[in-house]
Amino acid sequence: MSNTSDFSKPQVTDPYVDVTAEINALACDLAQGLDPATTNPANLPVGAVRFNSANGFWEKFNGTAWSALAAVYNVVAAQAKKLQQAVTLALTGDITGSASFDGSGNVSIAATLSNVNPNPGTAGDATTVPVLTTNAKGQVTAMATAAIAFPSSIAGNAGTVSTVGGASGGTVNGNLFASNPGGEAQVGAVGAGQNPAYLYNNASAWGLYSASGGSIVTFNRSNNHVVVGGVDTTAIVQNNGGTYGINISGNAATASRAHPLRADGAAWDLNWSGQGGQPTWLVGSNDGANFYVWNPSNFSVNYATTANYARTAGSATVADSLANCNCTCFPAGTRVLMADGTQRSIETIRPGDRVMGADGKPVAVLAIDRPLLGDRRMLTFEDASLLWSEEHALWTCDAAGKQWWWSANPGRWRLEAAVGAIRGLKDNGSLRTGQGHVFAHLEGWRERRVVEAPGFGPATPLYLPLTGGVPIVVGGYVAGAGVDEWGFDYAAFRWDPRALRR
Repeated sequence: MSNTSDFSKPQVTDPYVDVTAEINALACDLAQGLDPATTNPANLPVGAVRFNSANGFWEKFNGTAWSALAAVYNVVAAQAKKLQQAVTLALTGDITGSASFDGSGNVSIAATLSNVNPNPGTAGDATTVPVLTTNAKGQVTAMATAAIAFPSSIAGNAGTVSTVGGASGGTVNGNLFASNPGGEAQVGAVGAGQNPAYLYNNASAWGLYSASGGSIVTFNRSNNHVVVGGVDTTAIVQNNGGTYGINISGNAATASRAHPLRADGAAWDLNWSGQGGQPTWLVGSNDGANFYVWNPSNFSVNYATTANYARTAGSATVADSLANCNCTCFPAGTRVLMADGTQRSIETIRPGDRVMGADGKPVAVLAIDRPLLGDRRMLTFEDASLLWSEEHALWTCDAAGKQWWWSANPGRWRLEAAVGAIRGLKDNGSLRTGQGHVFAHLEGWRERRVVEAPGFGPATPLYLPLTGGVPIVVGGYVAGAGVDEWGFDYAAFRWDPRALRR
C-alpha cells in the first residue's frame, strides 16, 4: 500500500525497478478511491475524481482544489427530500384515522371518535331531568330522562297548624288550608325568641297574622278592603274618578321644614357645574347659611388683581398701553432682519430704525411694544428655531398652495383685535390654526411642528417692532408686526424669499 503515488510518473528515464514501484503506488491509490484519509497522491490530473470519507462526498479536482459532486453523485440521508416508498400513519382505539406519508410534505390525519352513545340528542325539559351513563373514560354511553316529582298540596286543618317550608315539618299532601275555611298554616321556621307568622283563610277574611302582634295583612271579604297593621288602606288612599285623597296625622303648623343639605351634612348642599355666559340672576350668600337671589346689574367692581383685556373702561392706569399694544410678541434675543441685510436682537430696535419688510421693501419702525407674557403660553418649533407668544400670527401655506396667516391661539388673537390692540383682518375668523402647515422662511417653505416652550413665567418681557401692518422677518420666519389688513394687502401678498436677495 502506498500514499505517495506521483501521477507524473513513470518517466522514460526511470529504471525498471522504479517503474514497477510507481505503477504499484498508482494502482494502490486508485483502488482506495484516492481517499485523502489513506492516500496523498501528487501531480493529479485536472478532472480526477476521489471519494472523501471525511465528509461522505465524491469530489472532483479542478487543478487547484476539490469540489463536491453532491448534486449528481452524493446522497445524504439527512437531506433526503422524499421516501423511496410511502408509509401509512394510523390512529387506532377510541379515535381512528390514517394518512399516507412519503416525506415530501406535512400530512394531516382526520381523526374520528367512535360512537358510544346510541341515543344522542337533547335530554330534559320543564318536567324531566337528564340521566346520563358514562364509561371509565368519561364518555357518555347512554342518555335518558327522569320525571321531576312536585308536591301537590300541604295538609292542614282548623285545629292544627302545619309548617310550610319550616324545620318543624308539615304534611304536603293536601290543600294549604285543607277543606276547612278556618284552617291555618305556619309560614317558615322560627328560631329561639322568634314568633311564627300564620296564613289563614275563613268565611270573612284571609290574610297573614303574627302570634305576638296580631293581624299583619287582612283582606275583608265583605267590603273588599285591605287592612295593613289594623289600618284600612282605603281610608289612606282611594281612587275617586281620578281624584286622590290623603289623610296625614300630625300637626302641620308645628312641623319642621325640609332643608337641602351641604356636603358636610349641614343645611344647604349646592352643587355648581360651572355655567357660561352672563347670568340674569344669581344665588348667593354672605354668611354661608342664608342664601338669596341677586341681580348682577347691581354689582360694582372696584378693581381686579389681573385682567387680560377690557372692552370698555372708564379709567384704567394701563388702558392706553393696552389699546396701543398688539400684545403678540417675541422674547429678548430674537433676531430681526434689518433693511441693510444685517440682523439685530429685537430688544435693541428703536422707533425710527428701518427693518426689512417681507415684501422686500425697507419699512420704518413706528413704535415698540413691550408687554409681559402674563398668562399666555410661549411656543416654539420642535427644532427651537423660533420662540413666540401663542397668539402671534405667522405666514403659512396649506397643501393647496394657498397662503394666509396662522395662529396657535386664534381665539386670543381675535380678542386683541376686538379690543383694538390690533386692527386685525377684515375677517378675524379666517386665521388658520393647528398642525400640518408649512411656514414662510428665508430659505423657502419649512414644515415645522409647534410645541410649548417651558420655563417662561408671567413676568417674561416681550418685544415687537410695529410697522403699520407690514410683515417682517423674525428668526428667519415671516411674522406679523401689528397685523393690519387695511394698511397692507395680505390677499395680494405672496411670499418669495428671492425678493429679499435682490
